[in-house]
Amino acid sequence: MPKVILIQGASGSGKTTLIEQLLVLAASDHKNLGIIKSCGHEISIDAGISKDSSKFRSAGAKQILLHQGNQHTLFSYNENASLSDLIVSYFSDFDLVFVEGFATSCDFPRIIVLRSSITAKPISSKQDLIAFASDLPCVSPYADIPVLDINDPKSIYAFIMAQSSPKILSSMKINGQAIPMNHFVENILVNTVLGLVKSIKREDDQELSSLRLTIQLPAPSEKEQV
Repeated sequence: MPKVILIQGASGSGKTTLIEQLLVLAASDHKNLGIIKSCGHEISIDAGISKDSSKFRSAGAKQILLHQGNQHTLFSYNENASLSDLIVSYFSDFDLVFVEGFATSCDFPRIIVLRSSITAKPISSKQDLIAFASDLPCVSPYADIPVLDINDPKSIYAFIMAQSSPKILSSMKINGQAIPMNHFVENILVNTVLGLVKSIKREDDQELSSLRLTIQLPAPSEKEQV
């Protein structure tokens, strides 16, 4: 699974600029990179394409992929998709994923950007907060949380890469619907599958970094339907 870092902060604080700088450094480090950006408004596309896409969605399509040459855009409609679901579904093979926004999410390590000219948002939780990034020297409200220089992206990137390996991400979907699991059920499922995979894994196989298991159940027989 990828290392996931949330970059949070007030609008105009410099989240996008910081991510751009970190991307350049990570790309030079030959990392396979991904971005997830939280949008405060409904995503819109070209009017002509939107007309056809609306027809497809109304007809029942859960995913629509637009393709042109070497570009394609996937629109997936799932009201219950969490950040973890998105990462497992679309970024499981990546090395590093930067997430911009998701102010209420505390599921992954996060850095809060502070800008002297921008009023900071209240900190709702310290959970998974690993650092602040500020344009001016300031004292951290938490003794164990450092304040990094936002004008020194190299040191921020080094700090990110020094963080511990990502936790195991797992999700369950039944008929395309994400099913929440508590930690007890999740641990049983993950450990059972990993134990099975390790038992059949050859010594010359590459180190296991991701796993996707899909089970297609047979259609019920007429007796079962009665």
